[in-house]
Amino acid sequence: MIISFKEYLPESESVRAKLLKKYPKTQVHFLADETPDNVFLKMILVPYKKRRKGIGTKFMKDLIKYAKEQNKSITLVPSDLYSEENDMDVNQLKKWYKSFGFKETGDTKGTMILKPYK
Repeated sequence: MIISFKEYLPESESVRAKLLKKYPKTQVHFLADETPDNVFLKMILVPYKKRRKGIGTKFMKDLIKYAKEQNKSITLVPSDLYSEENDMDVNQLKKWYKSFGFKETGDTKGTMILKPYK
């Protein structure tokens, strides 16, 4: 099941709602699958003109906070599919995700995981 932040939680509690309150003119596009113990981040997209301003970092921190509260891991596969003007390659994305504590799983897809805090 593909969900957006709006569908992810009741609107009053969703991370998207929190971000939109903080950044009402900023759009952060997000798709994920959620299971009882994991959030699979399929896509996070900050519009090109809004990049390099800390928006994605703040978004990830809110997502990590949610996962921590729910005792869930977060998995993702870094992709430069939405990169514009080659502003970010997969290796840069991996470095960025590692800055949040994500680890590479070693599979052939390049999957990364942030395990839940105990």
